[in-house]
Amino acid sequence: MVYKILFESMRNLCYNMLVLKKKVEDKVKKYYNLIICGLLVAFILAGCGEEPASHVVNTASPVSGSGADVSPQPTVKPLTEDEILTKSDDILSKMTLEQKIGQLFIVTPEQLDTSKKQIKGMKKVTQKLGKTMEKYPVGGILLTQRNLNNVRQAKQFCAALQNASPEIPLYIAADEEGGKQSIFKKKAKLGAKESMSQQQMGETLDQSGIVSASSVIARNIKELGFNLNLGLVADLVDIDNPSNASRCFAEDDETVGDCVSSYIAGSHQLGVATAMKCFPGEGSVKGNKAGEVQLSCDKSLSHLRKYDFTPFWSGIKAGTDMIMVSSVSVPNITQDSTPAFMSSLIVKGILRDELLYDDIAISSLQNSKALTKNYTADQIAIQSILAGCDVILSPSDLPIAFNGVKSAVKNGKIGKNDLDASVLRVLHNKIQRGIIAFQ
Repeated sequence: MVYKILFESMRNLCYNMLVLKKKVEDKVKKYYNLIICGLLVAFILAGCGEEPASHVVNTASPVSGSGADVSPQPTVKPLTEDEILTKSDDILSKMTLEQKIGQLFIVTPEQLDTSKKQIKGMKKVTQKLGKTMEKYPVGGILLTQRNLNNVRQAKQFCAALQNASPEIPLYIAADEEGGKQSIFKKKAKLGAKESMSQQQMGETLDQSGIVSASSVIARNIKELGFNLNLGLVADLVDIDNPSNASRCFAEDDETVGDCVSSYIAGSHQLGVATAMKCFPGEGSVKGNKAGEVQLSCDKSLSHLRKYDFTPFWSGIKAGTDMIMVSSVSVPNITQDSTPAFMSSLIVKGILRDELLYDDIAISSLQNSKALTKNYTADQIAIQSILAGCDVILSPSDLPIAFNGVKSAVKNGKIGKNDLDASVLRVLHNKIQRGIIAFQ
């Protein structure tokens, strides 16, 4: 209880200080953030006498293209943060504009080969897919249940996708929440060990148990060749929205925060990157996000700050690789129906500046009917980048979105420095998780 009071007091102080921060010039912003973070850490340590968790960089085994081997690897000296930054800068300096833009996109295989025969789901790399990747060198591929038949096919597909990537290794992403939401649920031939839902974890396990349960999920997907899990739900259970409860750890914000931290630790033990979702919180949102109706969250900013932000704050401290920003609107913040990931007030103003998050912000799926009936693929992609997102997830039309971003960079609408900053976040994370490996 004392810790909570101290922590909340310090966080409120940070919010007040950050109002003043708006007036600070851009060149000072980065150092201001570091000062505030340092004060927060020092305050917690002084008040609670706890040792800070050490930040270990690149301790995970390199993620192989086939995903066949997740056994312990020979000990390799981890790269320091300075070494990762140096290597990231070196890669960036040699990249073309197209390669930089490509790193901002995670797409499905079907978006790389749009032929009608692929509607039921691609399960191998086609000639058209390979040519599309050469033209649009995307940074990652999202595979779903329809892309997976059995262990051998899944491993071969993941390896072939990595081989088809022209230069930089891919994120191979799964939206694997475990339990009933598992991509393995109807695929016994995939040989996955049974996993728990986040609701089951929150109700039955202590924090060490959640680390182990998360490791099971990470192992299941890594063995097939995946290196990124988009399935960490950081929403709070809302008793008025029971349909969403099975995907969430708990109702209490601090409990969810602890569960999120443990889940991230378990995933990182296996070298699998994590994306937690969906900021600023969707626990109370009812309806189908893939439908034609633009959904909204009716919570006030003060309510979100008090409760829903807590798990995200915990995930940031635990080193989450990505935070997914929601496609629902938050009219009590934006005063309109703008999807959250397209709002600079939400991404830059709150996630970046208020919660001090400086790693990868990824959009929710950009191909929902609610989005595409109101915006074109390039409008959605460009606005999400301008809002502060680094990664575009599943645009409705890759060529239109890609070329739209390219034109926006060339005409100055998207700053080249902003583009480079986003690409560096991606490169840094890929090196950190062993996706880009060095001898």
